[in-house]
Amino acid sequence: MIKLFGALDLIAWISLILFQFGLFKHLFLFFAIYLIIKGFFIFGDIISILDGLTGVFFLLAFIGLFSIFTWLSFLFLMQKSFLTLLL
Repeated sequence: MIKLFGALDLIAWISLILFQFGLFKHLFLFFAIYLIIKGFFIFGDIISILDGLTGVFFLLAFIGLFSIFTWLSFLFLMQKSFLTLLL
């Protein structure tokens, strides 16, 4: 189950890159909502809360409000997905 979440996190941060090129906008929106739900409704630890905040920043990016926090969230999600899939 943990590997599945790691793979979904991997697809989520890849969707941000694709979104930057105007591709798969609905996929990016789906993963923003997925991260919010995962962070705030499924789990209760600090990492999951950070997942939820990542989803919020991705949602803000979807409506055009990119910030440094979007890219910090991207880096957080990228390293977390790699660590989850490798360990």
